[in-house]
Amino acid sequence: MAYLLQICDESRLSAAMTDALGRIGDSLSSWPQLASGVMLGGAVVTDTARRILLDHPVKSGRYYVDLDELIGSTPALAGAAS
Repeated sequence: MAYLLQICDESRLSAAMTDALGRIGDSLSSWPQLASGVMLGGAVVTDTARRILLDHPVKSGRYYVDLDELIGSTPALAGAAS
């Protein structure tokens, strides 16, 4: 678990993900993921690979894409739709 937290940067994990980590192997079989998050990650990696293959400049580094930060929290969006 300590190695996983070093890779994932524990300080950037949401409260829900931090809670879920303690339940992996007990009530959860693996790291919880939404399909939308997996698809977003795949899209970012694909776009970056395309840029590299087309010889476009790509800055090296670690980047985070947080939909709650960009768009807002899910409860607020659900409340706005009603």
